[in-house]
Amino acid sequence: MEEKNYSIRIAESTDLGAVLEIMRDNFHFEETIANILYLEKGLSESELDEVSHCLDKSIEAAFNSSKCIVAVENNSNKIVGATVTLLSENPKFGNGTNGLTAITPTSESIPMFITEYWEYLENLDKLANLFGRYPDAKKIMEVYAVAVDHTHRKRGLARQMLVRSIELARESDIPIVYGVFTSPFSTKSADRAGMRNVMEMNLLDSLDINGKLTSVKSIPHDTVSIMVHEII
Repeated sequence: MEEKNYSIRIAESTDLGAVLEIMRDNFHFEETIANILYLEKGLSESELDEVSHCLDKSIEAAFNSSKCIVAVENNSNKIVGATVTLLSENPKFGNGTNGLTAITPTSESIPMFITEYWEYLENLDKLANLFGRYPDAKKIMEVYAVAVDHTHRKRGLARQMLVRSIELARESDIPIVYGVFTSPFSTKSADRAGMRNVMEMNLLDSLDINGKLTSVKSIPHDTVSIMVHEII
């Protein structure tokens, strides 16, 4: 990435609309777990809109509760990438707020797609067991979503946003940054940003907790990587 072409910064409140647009177009249904569910279920246009609305609400909740990093194209001043983070608190030292649980969609009419999607995300969160791995950490920052506009990929923006997320954690005295990376591209970006792989799982085996995904056995990426950066 040529540094003069892009800037990486913390999002401002007025950036929410642009961040939501980036996530809708480049994350909501591109993310591998969501894509598996989409292939398994198939969704009508109205169902897609309903699911996208729920995912928007979760991104908005995360945006309002934790910091978001954005990549800005300097010439146009347009946001072309976003990294959404979550903060979780160790129950040994506080109220044990779980960042993922805090942004779980809540409504009487949540689509089954969303219910199952969150079940899988929470299962992976439990398998990661970060506070079990790092019992002395008071807080942990999770990289929840990394998205880059299609026309600005392969320029190092994901890596740069992850690096800035790690810097932000250091500035905030948060000792652990982690993410659940479900594609080889995001995993490579995390590795180049200084995160290390502490656990790998077969994605379908990890997700198929209720035998629901047995018909989807050919997907582009079948490995999920738990990546961590320890701030010394």
